[in-house]
Amino acid sequence: MAEPTTTILSTVTSSWGGIGSFFWPVIIVLGIAIVGVIVWMFAAYVKSQRSWNVTFRVRLEDKETNKIYLDPIIIPARRVVLKDNVRMFLLKQEILGKKLFPLLNHHTRPGVYDLLITADNRIFIITGIDSVDEQRRELKVGIRYPGIDYSLDELNKEYAKLNQQEKRSDLLGIVKAAATAIIVIVLLIAFIVGGRYYIEGKEIEKSRSEAELQLMEGYTKAVEIQEQQTNAMIILVDKLTRATGGNIQGALQEAST
Repeated sequence: MAEPTTTILSTVTSSWGGIGSFFWPVIIVLGIAIVGVIVWMFAAYVKSQRSWNVTFRVRLEDKETNKIYLDPIIIPARRVVLKDNVRMFLLKQEILGKKLFPLLNHHTRPGVYDLLITADNRIFIITGIDSVDEQRRELKVGIRYPGIDYSLDELNKEYAKLNQQEKRSDLLGIVKAAATAIIVIVLLIAFIVGGRYYIEGKEIEKSRSEAELQLMEGYTKAVEIQEQQTNAMIILVDKLTRATGGNIQGALQEAST
């Protein structure tokens, strides 16, 4: 009678203990998922950086020496389309405190623009090197003044919300990527662990059913044996009654003496 109960307990204990053996596969899959998410986020970052496919090379005039620095300040930019199909440049860094810049009609080469900002905050387009002076001591550089510095304030005031939207968009992109990564990892873990629990549960249920069946079979056999013993006792008592003429107690006392 104790064997079926022992079978149930050992089955349950071994099944739950087997879950611990699934720890390392979960860790490995989780590690792969995390690496995949990092690679995906890095790829998204690289893709976003490639959208800044325009380069502004800005040279400044020194207010004290009135000299122009040869080394330019590199400012990435990209083309954007605003409301009413207005096309502009959006700068990654500000020029004179402004990030929106009108389109230019002259470039040094496709995607590259050279600008000169003078000490009085006027913006010129550098059109190229014209010639060398007779003394071979100076270069003559061509510049053009399109008057875009006057429209910068008005332009950036009109579309002031664009910069905030860009920052919010970048922040939302990061949050969205992080949230997606967390959801993917959680779903993956839930799928693995849940599947394992489901399988273990099925195994436990099957083992319990088998143990219950064994228990019922054992109980049935015990009842049959008990009935056989009872019937044997009835037959034995009946025979003793006949043999002693109904005085079984007297026969027992006589046999004991």
